[in-house]
Order: sequence, then C-alpha cells, then structure tokens
Amino acid sequence: MPGPPTKSRFGSALAGVQLTPPAAGLTFAPPDALAAFTPGCDGPSAYVTAAVRALALDFIFLAASAPWAADVASGRGEAAVAWVVDGPLWPVLTSAAGSVPEALAATVKHPSSLSAELDREVSRAASLIRAGLGLRVDAVVIAEDLAGRDGLLFTPGFAREEVLPRLATLVAAAEDVPVLLHSDGDIGAILPLLRLAGFAGVHGGGGVDRDGFERLFWQTRREDLVMIGGISTSALDRGVNAAVRAGTQAALLAQAGGLLIADDGGITTAQQLSAFGAALGAARANVVRHVGER
Repeated sequence: MPGPPTKSRFGSALAGVQLTPPAAGLTFAPPDALAAFTPGCDGPSAYVTAAVRALALDFIFLAASAPWAADVASGRGEAAVAWVVDGPLWPVLTSAAGSVPEALAATVKHPSSLSAELDREVSRAASLIRAGLGLRVDAVVIAEDLAGRDGLLFTPGFAREEVLPRLATLVAAAEDVPVLLHSDGDIGAILPLLRLAGFAGVHGGGGVDRDGFERLFWQTRREDLVMIGGISTSALDRGVNAAVRAGTQAALLAQAGGLLIADDGGITTAQQLSAFGAALGAARANVVRHVGER
C-alpha cells in the first residue's frame, strides 16, 4: 500500500506521529550546490524539484529572502515547504555600531538598549511570514542562532525578557501554521521557553558533536517538541561510510519518535548532497529492517 503524500507525512511528523520510515528533509543547501547535484535542470524551481525527487524528501527549507523562493513555494512540488525567515536578533547584532562581541556585551550591560531595533526587525520578519502564508507554506522556520557549543550566547535573562517575547510574536504571526526555530549550538536551556512561546520544534545540531545532539534530542522530547536534524555536515565530509553510520544512528533515534531526519544546515557542495543521500538511504533501510524484525 502506498504511503501518505509527503506533505501530509511532514505535517503528521510535526504533530508527533511516529512514521515508518521517518520524515526526512533538506534544510539550508545553497542553490549552486543543488544545481551541481541535479545537472541539466534550468533554474531554481527545476533543480529544487529534481533534488526533492532524487532524495525522496518529505520537506525542504526555503529562505524567504531568496529572490526565487516564492516561485519554488508556489510551484507546490512534492515536498512540504518550510519557509525560513531570519529572526530579529542577529540582524540587530550585525548592524550595531562596533563589533558583534561588543553588541553581545550590550545585551548584558544594557539589555533594553536594543529594544527599538529588535522591534523593527520583528516587523520585517512578520511581513515575510505573511508573504509565506499567502503562498500556503506548510511551516515557518525562524532562523536565529542563540547558542554555541557550550550554551547560550547571552544571559538567560536577556533571552527571557528580550528575545523570547519577540519570537512569540512571530509565532503568533504565523497563525495556525507550525513554527520551528533554527539555531546552532546547545539551546537546551531555553527549550522550555520555546515551548511556552508556541514553537512546534527545533532544527539544530550545528556546532555540537554527536553526544551533544543526542542530549539535545532527548531534551526536546521531554519538552514535547519535535527535533529536525541528525545528519551532521562533519559526517558528510568524512565520506559515504561515515554518512551511512550517521544515517543509521539517526534512524535509531527516530525509533523513539519526535525526530525528522535532516542535515544540520551546513551543506555547501554537491558532494555533501550525495553523501546526504547515502545517509538517508541508510536511515530508511535501517528503520525498515527493524520494523521487519518485530
């Protein structure tokens, strides 16, 4: 019996339904890598569609700021569309007078000094979210790197008082469309706040090792959030065998439910995309094998 359409698989997975095989998708692969991975295709819509088919993807991230994003989203291909909007914090930090470290220091010394700029960026992001709703996207992703390998980049108080309320405003702007947070690093400390803000889950794993990713996965599970990720760029860079091992490990985690298998957002080349395909193949084969053994 054929499985459900990929878009409904994505929605079911975000709702916490355990699927066999687990939902899988591609996040931040750049256009030139997709073009090299799918030679002979003419333009972004064509090579995104070809990559979706070649990798049998349930979902794909599309950057709302890309000039071709609306064309791809409105094409309503086989995969669900997760509409990626930059969050308010990093545009403010990178545009502030002085360096980014100085701007981060200001979040400690004068936490309300960035309020006006943050509110301006919330309005910008909300406008892009509304554009995505008009294209009937399947999810919204707020891209906001809040942490490094060792934890948050700023104080928990700044996260609670300045960042999370604005992220909650963006979640509300998405109306009934599920909203995910993308962040590199160890964001475990703010997962309860993300749940309270209305997020459905997180895309993460960038900048953390395998053990760190697994800890983050189990933390998201405890907060009743879904996790997107499991295939690190570092594994893809080590070749097909390492990619296959990463896919197998992701499949084992996915057996617990709550994991949508994807890259960590660091793919930049066609070679990495090929290795990612091997990882997905291993994940799907491993899940089917374990189901057959029950």
